[in-house]
Amino acid sequence: MSVALKERPDAILLDLGLPGGNGLMVLERFKANISLGCTPVIIVTAEDPLVDEARTIKAGAASSFKSPCGSRQAHGGAAASSVGTT
Repeated sequence: MSVALKERPDAILLDLGLPGGNGLMVLERFKANISLGCTPVIIVTAEDPLVDEARTIKAGAASSFKSPCGSRQAHGGAAASSVGTT
C-alpha cells in the first residue's frame, strides 16, 4: 500500500493468493483509502476468477482474470518484472 500511495499508479494488479495474506482484504483497504479509492484494481488469480468474481466486484475490483501460469511462477514473474522500475 505504501508503494501505491507514493507512486500513484494508473491501475493496480492484485493477486488474491498473496503469500501470508488475504488479497480480498488488501483490495478492500485500497478501495477504502481516500487517495487510492478511484484507482482501478484488476484481480489476478491462479484459481478460477469466476469463483471469486462476485466478492471481488462487490469489494471494488474493476475486473479479474486467471493467471496464465501457476501461482509460484506468477509471483516469480511479478518480482522479476518490478526490478528496475521507478
